Amino acid sequence: GDHLKICQIQDLAKKGGASIAANRISSSLGHYHEIQQISSDFEYSDMLDNKILVSNGRIIKLLELIGAPSLEAILRRLRNKDIQHQLRKILSISQPDIINIHNIHSSGWPLDLIKTALDFAPVVWTLHDCWSFLGTYYPLHSIASTSQTLSAIDTFWQSEQVKQSHHKFSAITPSAW
Repeated sequence: GDHLKICQIQDLAKKGGASIAANRISSSLGHYHEIQQISSDFEYSDMLDNKILVSNGRIIKLLELIGAPSLEAILRRLRNKDIQHQLRKILSISQPDIINIHNIHSSGWPLDLIKTALDFAPVVWTLHDCWSFLGTYYPLHSIASTSQTLSAIDTFWQSEQVKQSHHKFSAITPSAW
């Protein structure tokens, strides 16, 4: 078959069920395809082809130090723009053939990362729990989702950019839950 450049995006590189599944996928496909991983884990920054995606702008750090509740919305928007800018830069350089998204919620990454990824390649979002559509991991075993999270999820799934992207967008589950 064809040799593909696959980019896996996961909030954590080695912790949790989603990262275990992502790494199993990566190790099985890595024999035939080029795999790049993007995570928020500095702990694993020395791993081959693991890029770190974390908000680190100076203005953001200054606003975090101030810590005023009135700045929270501005700070969240700045972090989200910074993370998306970093992802855009990484994907511009690596030019993957396909992007496989795993959990993104543990690191607080915005759902708009998926829209950014769709600018570069087809995206397959592997859903490891219910967060992607309910805003909580498992309805009976997790705390309820916030209205802000639910609103962001609804906005994402209704987004015309996702529906009409020139790259294909798919969501799959690795289990029968």
